[in-house]
Amino acid sequence: MADDAKKKRLKLLPEVLPAPPPASELGPRQRTLNNLGRLAALATAAAAFGGCKDSGYAVVDPMPAPTRCAELAATVHAEVTWKTASTVVLKLGKPGLTGVDLR
Repeated sequence: MADDAKKKRLKLLPEVLPAPPPASELGPRQRTLNNLGRLAALATAAAAFGGCKDSGYAVVDPMPAPTRCAELAATVHAEVTWKTASTVVLKLGKPGLTGVDLR
């Protein structure tokens, strides 16, 4: 017991926390769905424009025809607008190139 009395009691240090973000008008589900929509738009754009290849090859199953980048990109209408001060909305129209299937 003599050792317990001699121990120095530790004090908590003052903790500085960042200011909380402003309250959103949207609920957690709507904010999550908005983020999912932005990710889906980015994935669609990456698949449409990034999947270009000069030639394909086949091993067991035949591969689909390679994407025709120059013709495809020229037929897609893209529209960019600001949703908020930190959010950009990218809308991609359907390609006008015949024979293109983006399922």
